Amino acid sequence: MILKSYKYCSNCGKKIPKEDNFCNFCGARQEIQEHHDVSLQSFSQNNQSAERYPNLISSTELAFNKILDFGGRTSLADFWWGTLGVSLLYLVLFALISIIPDSDTGNGLLFIVDIPFTLISLSLTIRRLHDIGKSGWFYCLNFIPLVGNIIVIILCCQPAVHKIN
Repeated sequence: MILKSYKYCSNCGKKIPKEDNFCNFCGARQEIQEHHDVSLQSFSQNNQSAERYPNLISSTELAFNKILDFGGRTSLADFWWGTLGVSLLYLVLFALISIIPDSDTGNGLLFIVDIPFTLISLSLTIRRLHDIGKSGWFYCLNFIPLVGNIIVIILCCQPAVHKIN
């Protein structure tokens, strides 16, 4: 019987295997710790929850908080929950903007709303690609007509690869 040792993520506080370099839950890079593990008390001091489970609200909030963070990783659950939450918010804003009678004003507002939502989608996908061990440049596969989007979606469904990239 093999006993597996654990440590706690320095970002979210979840228990992860000691040999992992990245957290399976939040994607944060883990510092190498030789003699001691991070205790759960340090997370309460930082006002972070030691038990963070990906869900619609927390993952959408994480996506907005990391709008310009193209480094690091996004877990599979955070990616899909975040994508769903961002898409729902976009649909609500699109519906509200579409009822504006002046088409020029509506188009201008829609353009302004599109910018942050495009950045969120881009950063989420690039961080997800990092989580599966791929370069963020794989996002450019989206530009291949007909099949590019399908390839990127399939890549985003892959399990995390635990290696430094």
